[in-house]
Amino acid sequence: MIRFVDMFRDRFGVEAICRTISAIDSGFLTAGTGPARPAPRPPGRCTTRYWCPKLSAWRSSPVHSRSPPPSSWPATDRVGGTYVVPDWLGRLSALSRWFRRAFATVPRRFVVRPLRMAMSKTRVPALLLAPIIAGALALTGCSAVTDSPASAPSDSAPAPSAQGAGTAVPASLGDHVITAGDGPVEIALWTDLSCPYCAMLEAETGDLIASWVASGDVTLTIHPLNFVSEKHGDATDWSTRAAGAIAAVADAGEGAAIPAFYALLQKNQPTDAGALGDDDIIALAAHAGVTADIRDAVETQRFGDWVQASNDHWLGTTIDGTAQVVQGVPVLVVDGTVFDIQDTNADRLQAAVDVALDQP
Repeated sequence: MIRFVDMFRDRFGVEAICRTISAIDSGFLTAGTGPARPAPRPPGRCTTRYWCPKLSAWRSSPVHSRSPPPSSWPATDRVGGTYVVPDWLGRLSALSRWFRRAFATVPRRFVVRPLRMAMSKTRVPALLLAPIIAGALALTGCSAVTDSPASAPSDSAPAPSAQGAGTAVPASLGDHVITAGDGPVEIALWTDLSCPYCAMLEAETGDLIASWVASGDVTLTIHPLNFVSEKHGDATDWSTRAAGAIAAVADAGEGAAIPAFYALLQKNQPTDAGALGDDDIIALAAHAGVTADIRDAVETQRFGDWVQASNDHWLGTTIDGTAQVVQGVPVLVVDGTVFDIQDTNADRLQAAVDVALDQP
């Protein structure tokens, strides 16, 4: 080894030779007390090199693909054609991998993908986004905060509704539920038509559910809530108006059009420009295939009190047959089992319904 160094020392320099050998043989030591440490590289080079104490070796990992380095760079900055960087950059790469592993359990559609897009556009370091990430983890649904007694979890039967005797209830339906279809498998949905997460869930699974309702495999039961409009400061009370319009369609006996109408209402949630008017809601109903005249029910909010009663009934109530307390939306229950809403919802919902249909 010493002879090899003597042969090429005049041509390449002792330091460059030692660093080249140490990159190949982790057991090679320089005259110092530890392995050779690479010199800091100028910015814009192609490979990250850092010392890994666990493996007792130099590690390499690619960074950004860039043009070849200028020929004017001194030869002592090269290690066998590989350019080196300070070890702190290697540690930063390791921190990035830690973040990727931490995000593996996060619903990607709700948190990771939007953050990844933001980082790619603004080049914000991951560490600076940590507070945002922590807050986003708690916002994978629209949560209701209430100090009323109904907010306490209850394992007993739900308390009688505050729905008054004069409140209009959709024909042929029980309290606090809108039904579409008559299939053997029930998909129960607790939702608010102003909740963006409910809209995301509908965009991913709505077509599947609509096809099952149309084929007679599934009964869809919608339990409307309206607390999100107030939380968002929506003076138009879109949650109540939109849910009341769905109730009007059910009251008219056109349950087959409910999945398509619900999808259109979720797709057209209020924006900064405002919410849709009554004429727009009626137009969406016609587009969904509703032939009945629901104008009077929409304009007078005939089922507004019924929607409010449904919201008051469900918040803080335990869903029958489960341990799930309705404290926010969306909540999805498939054939009596609470569905875990996260990533790949459509594929997992398809599998859950297939299993339910196969049961005798």
